[in-house]
Amino acid sequence: MKPNFHAIDAIVYGLRFGVTGIPAFLRRGWLGVLVALGASFGLFSAIWTDAHYETVQGNLGFGMFTPLGETVQEAIDDWGDDEVSFEWGSEEQEAIGEVLVFYGLLLISLILSIPGIVDAYRKSAGLEPSGGFLPTFGAAEWSLFFSTILVGLATLLVYATLGLPVGGLVAFGIMTEQYWAFFIAGVIALVGTLWWSVRASLIPIHSAIVGELAFYDGFRLTGGVFWKLIGTGLLAGIVFALIEFAVSLVILGTAFQSMFDVAILLNVLLYGYIYIAGFGIYGRIAGDLMGLTKGAETDPSDDQTPFADEAEETLDSVDDWAADASETIPVDRGYAAEQAPRQEPQMVRRTDAPRYSYGGGLADPAASSADHENAAAPQPTPAQHQQQGSKASVQFVRRRFRS
Repeated sequence: MKPNFHAIDAIVYGLRFGVTGIPAFLRRGWLGVLVALGASFGLFSAIWTDAHYETVQGNLGFGMFTPLGETVQEAIDDWGDDEVSFEWGSEEQEAIGEVLVFYGLLLISLILSIPGIVDAYRKSAGLEPSGGFLPTFGAAEWSLFFSTILVGLATLLVYATLGLPVGGLVAFGIMTEQYWAFFIAGVIALVGTLWWSVRASLIPIHSAIVGELAFYDGFRLTGGVFWKLIGTGLLAGIVFALIEFAVSLVILGTAFQSMFDVAILLNVLLYGYIYIAGFGIYGRIAGDLMGLTKGAETDPSDDQTPFADEAEETLDSVDDWAADASETIPVDRGYAAEQAPRQEPQMVRRTDAPRYSYGGGLADPAASSADHENAAAPQPTPAQHQQQGSKASVQFVRRRFRS
């Protein structure tokens, strides 16, 4: 029977893990967090300076850096009006360099955070995280790193494959003005993208848990739970959106009070919580599907697992165990007596039976000798009785496990 997962339990566990899983993540992911925080605060401090303000916010595309005295409509009208100079030594060129350095540091921080991510996945999947406090890379960390790259390359291949029919339908719709072709192209693109995103979602997590690059096993892990994973992702997205909206109101209030440091700190804590909670949700789902967690459900309707073969192996192991333990199994004397073959009493003719005279003596000496020989025949010893009872007990154990 293939294990399954419970969507609500996974989401609730992830929401708790966003707080309780922080120590597990920071124990070996602290260096990546420090690099990310340093890059973020360094860029934000550069944004608030007059020389780089408009250029940096234009390159980042963050509307939140619009001057507070400017309305939203004015910001939209003025968007893209400033010309960026690419002359060496100009302020705009310096600002672009800062943005590139920022994204480079974010990539480095993500790589340095991989040990913490592995520990978060392992803990949420029901396993013990690795020991130590240094961000060292082992089999699990490299498996997560290379599996993520492999999934990215496979995603490009899937998109390229989808682009052939989608592009053909779009070109056909443009040339023939058949608008239904655009609809079909959109459906193919949406279904293909959604299918691959769900089926490949647990490949890096599975590789991190097992400590080896297991692309196909991670892909098979999502088989049979496609719609359940979509529903879980949608429900978790709604919950995170509500949390983000509530915290964003607080962040906006602190920004209007010119408490920009507090606003930035709350923003960092918000997305840090969301990321770790996401690790907990999908790590828990992977652990349930792999049968590692105690609360994992089982799907008896799944026919991919050779249950009959496993049952036969179980019976064989029971037979071996019973044979090995036959000397120590308590003997059920009553059961052994019931199962022992019954010996029907021998019918003896009256003419063959020993005859006695009225005086107490034997009437037939030959018959008396035969009866004496039967009485002197060897009887079963206690050891033979015990062996017979042990065999009956072994048969009883086998019959109970097969029933």
